[in-house]
Amino acid sequence: GAASLDLDDVLQDAIEEMIFLNQAEISEYEQRRFDRSLEQIERYMEDQLLVQRRKLDAQSKALRAAEDRRDTALGSQARDEAEKRIVAIQKEVDKLESEIARLEKREDPEYEQWRNVAHQRRYRAPEVLRILDVEFQLA
Repeated sequence: GAASLDLDDVLQDAIEEMIFLNQAEISEYEQRRFDRSLEQIERYMEDQLLVQRRKLDAQSKALRAAEDRRDTALGSQARDEAEKRIVAIQKEVDKLESEIARLEKREDPEYEQWRNVAHQRRYRAPEVLRILDVEFQLA
């Protein structure tokens, strides 16, 4: 009677304490995993920026070379061709500059999606699932 009721309370307290300690451990692990995920997402974005900046650097050099060709061109046809090349390269430069600005501001759908997934995974409510009920019979 009273002894078994006390045992139930003691067991319930012990279970709740284990759940609390387990959740604290899981929370610490989840925080580390979350931090790593965010670092990986940021590293990916920085890699994308690096690629775009290298492309921009190459296009800027091509633009200067095309301007030099235009300035030293003999004849109107050569100048016209050089001018067309300059316009095409300038369009590419403008596109790259706007892409870089977008990435720097983190206005990227994939980036936002990855961050949302990381946040949802980190901050979802923990689940406690009881998988076993045991009854002790003392002889």
